[in-house]
Amino acid sequence: MKDHSSYGIILDSMTEQELIALSKKGYFIRVGDGDKVFCPMGFILHKKSVKKNGCVRYCSKHACSICKNKCFIESDKKKWKEIDFSPNIRIKGADIADILDRKL
Repeated sequence: MKDHSSYGIILDSMTEQELIALSKKGYFIRVGDGDKVFCPMGFILHKKSVKKNGCVRYCSKHACSICKNKCFIESDKKKWKEIDFSPNIRIKGADIADILDRKL
């Protein structure tokens, strides 16, 4: 995934609706307080855990279960997306084109 950490200041000045609109262009966006992330479908992922290296993991089993355009390959073992953000990262590309290529 491409590093978009330089966009942090721009993200701070955006409203929640603007952040959701930006996420729908293919990004996972961590909201300023760090408790939630907007996925590329506009759903909210919540903080799941903090790893030993300081990365925060986000997911939403419910959002992924109702999503019509999953940003991952679903399998028997993987039913939802989990995404990790290091402390200084606020936005990550979803690599949706790669997923669509694999589904075809």
